[in-house]
This record gives sequence, structure tokens and C-alpha cells, in this order.
Amino acid sequence: MEDAVAGKVVQEEVEWERPKVLLCTLCTQMVTTAMAHHTAMLCLEDGGKTIIGQQITHTARSYQGRNYAIAKFLDGPADVLLWIDSDMTFDLNTYYRLLDAQKDHRITTALAYIYTGEAIWPNIFYYNEEAKSYEIDFKYNPGSEFYVDATGVAFTMIHRSVYEELNELGLEGRWHEDHVEHYETGREMGHDISFFHEARTKLGVRPWYITSAKTGHVKVGVIDEGAFHAFISQVQGLPPAIELEKQT
Repeated sequence: MEDAVAGKVVQEEVEWERPKVLLCTLCTQMVTTAMAHHTAMLCLEDGGKTIIGQQITHTARSYQGRNYAIAKFLDGPADVLLWIDSDMTFDLNTYYRLLDAQKDHRITTALAYIYTGEAIWPNIFYYNEEAKSYEIDFKYNPGSEFYVDATGVAFTMIHRSVYEELNELGLEGRWHEDHVEHYETGREMGHDISFFHEARTKLGVRPWYITSAKTGHVKVGVIDEGAFHAFISQVQGLPPAIELEKQT
């Protein structure tokens, strides 16, 4: 807002208001007790100040469930969609770290890990221009924040404007697509990677990764930062990774 004071134009700083959030869980099997407990505690703590609803989408195919949930979200009043996978645990502060980062970033995501049964790695992906593929980066500084090219949406906030702008480019209803072939290499991209690929290449929007926003992934145990460091301490070296300098 501008006011004329003593012949001068004064720019008043508009106070930023936290956006309204819809929680969404995609359920292909069942919601874990831990995730249900953490979500209930989050809603209780928030007291309706920012969280205006929660939906659980049951589906046999993840990408179809995500697209259905996004369409429902866009039909409602919420500003931000928060994906919480059905097998996640999280600290209450994780939610508010991502929410407050929405002031400057339209996609904000928490530190989460992928577990294969044999290996644990953070869901940090960078696009290798030479190989034309998305690769995992095992290196990050604890407590740091940086852009990534793609991630899983295990605990991720996405502002509605990202989906709306993709709609304008003809992607309505196809925000997530499974087994999409890369246009240059023919390699397949999963349904989460395909979304971030479109957001990055068509809109120039990348996820803001906040490593101080921690989560756990319930598998045989809780796969979290402690489990990751225990894993890498037992292996000789790490798979090839893009250097940390490319994270900023």
C-alpha cells in the first residue's frame, strides 16, 4: 500500500499471512497408526488457524489417486496442498517450517528417506544434463536449505498456483503420470518425478528442501536421519552423487 506523506510516496510493508492448508494422504494400502497420531496432534495444535481440512484418498494406483486429490483440492478454498504419505512420522515443527517457507517458495519439502530393503537414501534428486536422467544426491549439510530438481512428495507443500499454471499449459488432470518416457532418452520417470519435471522445465519452479524439517518413514522400523547415518557408516563409500555446490 502506498501513502503520500509530506509529498513522498511511502511503501508500507504488507504483513504476510500464513496460507490455508489442505492435508492430503494417499492411501494404497493402509494408514499407519503413527501417521494418524501425528496428523491428529498437528490438527489439534493448529486449532484451525491454518489447516482447513483433511482428505484421505484410497487408490490402487498412486498417480491416479494424486491427480484425483489435486482436482478436489483445486475445487476448494485452500491455498496450499500438503501431501503426507500414509507411512510418515513427523515433528510438529516440521509442518510450520514448511508453511513459513511458503512465503518465498511455492514448493517446500521436508527431509525424508527412501528405503529399498537394502539401502537408505534421502529423496534428493538432481537432473544430470549429460546423462539426461534424475540422480540421487547423498550429500547434504544438516540444517541446510536448498533447491532440488525433484523429490518424493512424502511430506511436501505445493501452492495451488503451481497446479493452476500447469493447467494453463494443458496438463490439467495429468499432473502426475506413471512410467512417463523422457522425451530425449526414453527412460521412464515415476509419477512424482514426472510432476517435478514438468514444474521445473515448464514453469521454472523447483522444490525448496529444508533438512531441519525432519520426518520418519515407517518400514521395518522408522527410517529417519539417524537410520541413514547408521547405514552410510556401514558401507564403503557412496554411489556417485552430484556435488553439494550444485544444491544452491
